[in-house]
Amino acid sequence: TSETLAATPKAVKSAYDNAEKRLQKDQNGADIPDKGRFLNNINAVSKTDFADKRGMRYVRVNAPAGATSGKYYPVVVMRSAGSVSELASRVIITTATRTAGDPMNNCEFNGFVMPGGWTDRGRYAYGMFWQYQNNERAIHSIMMSNKGDDLRSVFYVDGAAFPVFAFIEDGLSISAPGADLVVNDTTYKFGATNPATECIAADVILDFKSGRGFYESHSLIVNDNLSCKKLFATDEIVARGGNQIRMIGGEYGALWRNDGAKTYLLLTNQGDVYGGWNTLRPFAIDNATGELVIGTKLSASLNGNALTATKLQTPRRVSGVEFDGSKDITLTAAHVAAFARRATDTYADADGGVPWNAESGAYNVTRSGDSYILVNFYTGVGSCRTLQMKAHYRNGGLFYRSSRDGYGFEEDWAEVYTSKNLPPESYPVGAPIPWPSDTVPSGYALMQGQTFDKSAYPKLAAAYPSGVIPDMRGWTIKGKPASGRAVLSQEQDGIKSHTHSAS
Repeated sequence: TSETLAATPKAVKSAYDNAEKRLQKDQNGADIPDKGRFLNNINAVSKTDFADKRGMRYVRVNAPAGATSGKYYPVVVMRSAGSVSELASRVIITTATRTAGDPMNNCEFNGFVMPGGWTDRGRYAYGMFWQYQNNERAIHSIMMSNKGDDLRSVFYVDGAAFPVFAFIEDGLSISAPGADLVVNDTTYKFGATNPATECIAADVILDFKSGRGFYESHSLIVNDNLSCKKLFATDEIVARGGNQIRMIGGEYGALWRNDGAKTYLLLTNQGDVYGGWNTLRPFAIDNATGELVIGTKLSASLNGNALTATKLQTPRRVSGVEFDGSKDITLTAAHVAAFARRATDTYADADGGVPWNAESGAYNVTRSGDSYILVNFYTGVGSCRTLQMKAHYRNGGLFYRSSRDGYGFEEDWAEVYTSKNLPPESYPVGAPIPWPSDTVPSGYALMQGQTFDKSAYPKLAAAYPSGVIPDMRGWTIKGKPASGRAVLSQEQDGIKSHTHSAS
């Protein structure tokens, strides 16, 4: 029976040998003699395989016909199927190792790509980008369709960088088309200068213009501290929370804080760089009004900015007038070498009028019953330093005087004669003047024996004290005879009545 056989030594050995060939579940695979062969048998990949890029194919991609330096050409990494049959794929693409001066030398992307077209799955890429120098950007960018292509991730490569080399996962293909690649609504431009603007219905997923570093197409969310040497941004840096930015230097910390109502620059206590802020409030801005409040002493050296200065450290002169920003200044016409637009000043005629060394300008000079205008030209140099001219109202006379050196006016006013006021030296007032017409010029009169107002015409009264202008009608003008006959008397003998006869 079986019970009898089970007790025999042969049966015990058979059972033991059978158990030896089976895996023990509590060993977690540790009892597998050849683990590599085991993984190969079950078509699995080990961590070592991943490190050695096993399960990825090495592919050389040659330049498409017509590729030129300075233009960018699509290198297409394509999945075998869409939907959910394949997810994000690892890709390593690199240019050849060349001499250090070659701008196409050792440019590489090592990361993952996920084309999504316009599906809900979306598109993304991330990975490490390397270039030897900042100007050696052989791989320009990664483009993906935003419409009907969820299979292709397109790397744009400089025409001078070919051939390029790639490690791609099994199930992926890679190629460099020789013309524009059109997939449904999307066109990947062949020989582009700027793929971002020349492709149709495709977007830049990663643009390697910022140089070597780690790139990712979406927000990097970190739930713990993030430490880096330098942080660069091409758009806003958004900080949420109470203390948005902390700056540490020496034994002090400084914080930019926006509490919703105001934005502050705050300081920590000495030796407490990661601590809270102290009581100092050096700087605050009202978020609603923009009002700036300086809560501590402000020391500044302003270089002539009077708009913001309380007082200039070094006063300046404006047309000779000192200005330090603490008060207004007044500039006169003299400061800018000009006449005032109105009266420069007022003087009394009884006091001598305008002094010889007064500033240039137009003055009002008062008399007991009226005033006159006086124009003063003062240079302050030379033999004639001042010229003054005065005019009475209603063309009532024009006069001038000038100074000598620094002595002032040594001569009284001299009259300027005009067509209205002829010089008396031409004809003495009262002298008979031959005139060939009954119409006389203004200021003259026919001598017809008329009376005149001696107070109104004092010079005429000096010639004719009687106040009567002689009647010269029918008279002739003769020189005074030596006989002693009176001036303007008739020569009686010369006008006696007589007759003549002729033969």
